[in-house]
Amino acid sequence: MKFLALFAAFITFAVAAPVLEDQPLEARDTVAFAARDEYCNVPSAPDTWVIDTVYKICVNRGLSAREQVAVFETMRVESNFHNLDCGDKDSLGVFQQRPSVQAWGNRDQILNVPHAANAFIDAMLQCSRSNPSSSPGQIAQCAQISEIPDAYDQAEGEARRQLSLAIQRNGKSSSGSGGAVNVGSVNSSSGGSSGGSCAKSVTAKRGDTCNKLAQRGGISVQTLHSLNGNLNRSCSNLTAGKSYCVKKGSSSNSNAKPKCKKWYKTKKGDTCKKIQSKGKITFNRLRQLNSNINNSCSNVRANTNYCIA
Repeated sequence: MKFLALFAAFITFAVAAPVLEDQPLEARDTVAFAARDEYCNVPSAPDTWVIDTVYKICVNRGLSAREQVAVFETMRVESNFHNLDCGDKDSLGVFQQRPSVQAWGNRDQILNVPHAANAFIDAMLQCSRSNPSSSPGQIAQCAQISEIPDAYDQAEGEARRQLSLAIQRNGKSSSGSGGAVNVGSVNSSSGGSSGGSCAKSVTAKRGDTCNKLAQRGGISVQTLHSLNGNLNRSCSNLTAGKSYCVKKGSSSNSNAKPKCKKWYKTKKGDTCKKIQSKGKITFNRLRQLNSNINNSCSNVRANTNYCIA
């Protein structure tokens, strides 16, 4: 990981650094991987299978645009979007993770693209939530701890280009440019509330964020999330044309949640599959019992009780 980041940064500073800030965003990516070095022969053309696999994971986990760009910047800098069986010291894979750093996994796990992507995303999301105003490259650096901290931001142009191509191949994600949300594609469906009756709702418009929606409803963002369990934590799945509850109605027995017979307290790293296995239930049943879990399961938290029976 360190060598490839150093190599990328060497080219950046030696060749293009003096004019970097004067160039348009698309021209600011100066990272190149065409040369053979003592560790790896990094192909110049990206591996679209790797890109599409990681992109789909980003979408399924409800990442915001900023977070998706951070993922793509890291792949660009570390491996040029290739699942490399080589690297500096014991670094491996598309994110050049090291088996000697136990958080990433063992060699086989790191060379498994979905595992490597999820491991990186887990670390990156902690950085993103702790630093909401940081650039994609800064949260990538926070997760990777590279010796060349500016390398990821300098890969933004190519990262965005490859992300755009992935969207074209696989369909547009719900994440938007510049951060929180994109509600550019209107969805005429309604009913964003998480269950039970809703006394008042507001309809999301193009360009809305959770902050704007909460302000129109006269509530906090936290309350908006509690009333609409289908909204993920980054609010990247907010959809234009869809109604969201801003005031809870009176409950009735017919709308009451099922009474819980068994609870499971999550641990760090737990997924919905892990929670399901504890109760031997399906994902749909898990969401029936826990309406606050969104459909991508990206808002499950550690040290939280979830109903499993």
